Amino acid sequence: MTTLRSKLIRLAADQAPDSPLRRELLTVLASNQASWVAIFDSLRPGRKVQIAMTGVMTMDKVTDGKFHEWIVNRRSFSKKYNVETISLLHQDGSKPSKYNAYALRKRTDRMTGEGRVSASVGDMGLFLKGLKL
Repeated sequence: MTTLRSKLIRLAADQAPDSPLRRELLTVLASNQASWVAIFDSLRPGRKVQIAMTGVMTMDKVTDGKFHEWIVNRRSFSKKYNVETISLLHQDGSKPSKYNAYALRKRTDRMTGEGRVSASVGDMGLFLKGLKL
């Protein structure tokens, strides 16, 4: 199953480097990531957020690619890796073990200042498909 994002990336890669279509596609892709960064920065503990994500190894009811509601638990920041992490709780508020804890992570590039948001369960990455309040 290919997503619209992956199709846009392939289309941009097929274009010439100085093509205006390529520049426009890359701008659209960057604006999507920028909106996720803005949502990530606005999340506070106790707030509800809707996230759509999929995983290669984990196919359960919350990684099916549809939007599911999560509760923001806490935020942490690693100075060593320059990564900010938000841990998530299930809708019912139950606390998961460390091997199946869902989290959102934001890494900021030190040179450009641009942020990238990703999702994970335990130590395994997930494909983030959508993020909304």
